[in-house]
Amino acid sequence: MSKANQIIIEKDITEDIIREIGKMERDNFHEVFHICHEEMRDTLIQPSAINVIAYDEEEHIAGYLLAVDFSEEFEDLRGDADPLIEDIPEALYLHSIVVRHDMRGKGLFGKLIKTFRAYCPDKIVALHANANNASSAGFQKYGARFVRRVENWYKTGEPYDYLIFEKKEKS
Repeated sequence: MSKANQIIIEKDITEDIIREIGKMERDNFHEVFHICHEEMRDTLIQPSAINVIAYDEEEHIAGYLLAVDFSEEFEDLRGDADPLIEDIPEALYLHSIVVRHDMRGKGLFGKLIKTFRAYCPDKIVALHANANNASSAGFQKYGARFVRRVENWYKTGEPYDYLIFEKKEKS
């Protein structure tokens, strides 16, 4: 089945996917967040990982969203990143979201979030989003609640907003 122009909760994480996502991370995030191929693989294939991948017409990754169990990120976040963070049992942590530069402005950011939230509406989702670009405002547009600002996220000198998506109410 073709993956062209689809957004998929991807279970089959191939080496090509790992390479593409690794490149996108290096192209879009501060160098303090860059990890090697093996660490990227370990993150993407861990049992709790939720990988939402948007494919372009040539079946290349146009954007992706990665979330993991909050408990797997908590100690690292509490260290250098956000000393005020509190554990949230059974929550998810939105690790990263990236839309390829040439695919921006086409609504893909929102589609990735909507697909992810539809997949796990019964989960609280915490995240940190850069306050200097559109990501924090974008998450809030799609329902994330602002909790607080962290002024020097991972000692990068950049402010990040700590946000939470609450569980969706059952109707």
